Amino acid sequence: MIPDSFHETVKWASYKNPVVTNTVQGFNSVLNYLGLTSCSEKKNIMKLESGNINLSQLLGKNINLFRLAGLFGASAVILGAYGAHVVAHKASPEEARNFETANRYHFFHTFALFGVPFCRFPKITGALFVSGIILFCGTCYYNGLTADKSFNKYTPTGGMLLIAAWLSMVL
Repeated sequence: MIPDSFHETVKWASYKNPVVTNTVQGFNSVLNYLGLTSCSEKKNIMKLESGNINLSQLLGKNINLFRLAGLFGASAVILGAYGAHVVAHKASPEEARNFETANRYHFFHTFALFGVPFCRFPKITGALFVSGIILFCGTCYYNGLTADKSFNKYTPTGGMLLIAAWLSMVL
């Protein structure tokens, strides 16, 4: 089936295409097998499989976390390109490595930010991820761009915030 409108194209790309449909059904089967799916979760999964659920309904007020993750993802791509084309050629190997580390962690935690709306405490988890990305990646980016190590003392704090964010997803 070829979508005929932009809305239908987005819907197809988001959750009606065969890859997503089979993944959701497979994940649902595993959850059912393990006995981890409640009746209300089963109803939501069935709605998602049939395409009768609105994304903003599913996410509620946490849609802004998706927008923020989109901005973080775009900035990670921009900084990655800048690092590959400029920093790698002008900085020392240690500074280039710091910049690459910042970019890698920026990407990883941006992807994690997409899952935050599904957590039990999305505001807390989101705040921890955003703060951790800014502190950890920001200080590494700064060191990679300027060779100034004065802000490196804040890098471990950013790392601890990222660890706390991951742990808050367990709650």
